[in-house]
Amino acid sequence: MRRRLVCAAISVAAVGTLTTAYAFDVSVGSITDGAVECGLTEQAAKAFKDKDVSYEAVAPAATLPGNKVRWSSVKGRASIRLEGHIFAGGGFALSNGDGSSSMEFADPSGTLPSGTASFTVTTKTRKGTEKDKAPSQIASYAIPPSSIHGEAELTGEVKVNVDSGELHLTPSAARRINATFGTELTADETFWRCDVTASSQLG
Repeated sequence: MRRRLVCAAISVAAVGTLTTAYAFDVSVGSITDGAVECGLTEQAAKAFKDKDVSYEAVAPAATLPGNKVRWSSVKGRASIRLEGHIFAGGGFALSNGDGSSSMEFADPSGTLPSGTASFTVTTKTRKGTEKDKAPSQIASYAIPPSSIHGEAELTGEVKVNVDSGELHLTPSAARRINATFGTELTADETFWRCDVTASSQLG
């Protein structure tokens, strides 16, 4: 009987801890498993297709069907309300049909749930190759709380996911891409829709 009471008390304490963690949004430990999958919107995909510009992943990110790129080795920290920061290796590349111009966007990082995603950009044209000395702000986003779904488990693991978060190119990124490929992208239109999944431990 005493053993059952002790176990019951521990279970109640654990549930209480997780409930409090959710209510007050305590910080969690480092992300143990995370992924971000971003797909071009129809407008962005058409803009690139019209100019014969390809959109592909840069390893270790992976290219998926439907103009999508997936980062599956996301790291960082995030709370149950997805407040924190993340970063990943790899990226995406744009290249025109004859290979004379390309842009590579590598090693993204950003704050959550709103802010800008920064990438290191390398641009190649007939004039030569230019690599940014520091990461550039490429996309902006503000994920609404209603799109963030967090769940705490008895093991202390926290799982958070976001479906179809919208990202826009920053004005400077739109100008750089347009200057390289002759596209007419703008910061007003959604560039990406992204799904985010992350798991971590309370800490």
